[in-house]
Amino acid sequence: MLHNEDCEHRVPTRHGIKIMSASIPPFAATDPDIYERLMGRWSARMGDPFLAHAGVESGQRVLDVGCGTETITLALAQRGCTVVGVDASEAYRAGARALPS
Repeated sequence: MLHNEDCEHRVPTRHGIKIMSASIPPFAATDPDIYERLMGRWSARMGDPFLAHAGVESGQRVLDVGCGTETITLALAQRGCTVVGVDASEAYRAGARALPS
C-alpha cells in the first residue's frame, strides 16, 4: 500500500498512463472521514432515488453488505425498512457509530 508521502514521488501507471493523481491519496478502507468526503455526500443524495429504483419498500428486511459508513443503511431505515449493515472495515463501523443517527 502506498502512503501519502509515496504519492509525491511514485504515481502508479498502467501501460505508461497515469492511473492516479499524485494529489489524491490512495484509497484504503481505514479512514471513514476520507470515505465520507469521497463517497458519503454522493451516497446521501443518491440513496433515496437508488432505493426507489431498486423497488425497496417500507417494511422490507434488508441486509446492507459493505455498508461503509452506513449512509444507505440510514436511508433504508428512514424508508421504514428493518436493516442490518455489515462491513469488513472496523474503522468504517466506528465512523458510522460516531455519526448522528
